[in-house]
Amino acid sequence: MLGVSYANANTIVWDMERLGILREATGQQRNRIFVYEDYIALFREL
Repeated sequence: MLGVSYANANTIVWDMERLGILREATGQQRNRIFVYEDYIALFREL
């Protein structure tokens, strides 16, 4: 959909995880799911 390679997308996600923007939620090596904690926190406050 984005027109980028898997390697480039993986690098971007890794950078976002390293910066604390995303958190990996499955504990798996493949078919991982990432969570954007700041977004989820908005609903916890409601």
